[in-house]
Amino acid sequence: MYISYKIISPFYIIPSEIKELNENINIPFKFATPLEEYDFEEGEWERIEDYCKIFYSGSKGDYLRFNGYPDLSSTYKFTGIITDNPEVSFFGIHIGDEMAIAKDILKKYGYKCYNDDMSYEYYKGGIEFNVGVKRIFYGTDTEEYVDETVENISIQIDSTDWLRKGYYK
Repeated sequence: MYISYKIISPFYIIPSEIKELNENINIPFKFATPLEEYDFEEGEWERIEDYCKIFYSGSKGDYLRFNGYPDLSSTYKFTGIITDNPEVSFFGIHIGDEMAIAKDILKKYGYKCYNDDMSYEYYKGGIEFNVGVKRIFYGTDTEEYVDETVENISIQIDSTDWLRKGYYK
């Protein structure tokens, strides 16, 4: 049983992972919460509708995603954010922080890192945590150093709802 869990668990979102994520963000939105629970002010947010998704673009640099399904059994739920707003923090990570600090924090919470040239991608179950970085290169002819700071953060959760019932398990 334990071996089956270890093989399958990376592909599922566990409610405790969503709870942990919601407890460690300082935004007025909670992941997997229905869209109906939020009141978006005119002028502050622009609504963009797409097939099975509703996006809200905010005036402070926040971009929110609500996923839903075309059947009647589901409501749109908060499933993603992209931000470069320095007032926002996730697990204590702010825009402008050193990437080394962000790496330690995400590792502490059990996120696994997959690095690419422009950003760092972290995964824990069905949660994707993407950290865009700004790199400053400096040094001498023999030694080169790189300072990396957090430039933007993107978080998204994917449903394990293959039957399209609207559950985020």
